[in-house]
Amino acid sequence: PFVSVEFHNNVEADAHMNFDKLRTSVGTEYKINKHNDVSLSYILTLNRMHHPYERMHAISVGYSYDF
Repeated sequence: PFVSVEFHNNVEADAHMNFDKLRTSVGTEYKINKHNDVSLSYILTLNRMHHPYERMHAISVGYSYDF
């Protein structure tokens, strides 16, 4: 299992230290065998500056093959 949080900040000259966007994700990864992994996660993005209550929901499915 994994959890991650990302903060996005506007770095313009007159901008104050105010987080514009927050992205959180939670998910899991399963190792099928030595070379194959699959992952599934849920991602929530909150846009605080342009649209204060705008939320974006996403599901991420991944596959990885290691040589």
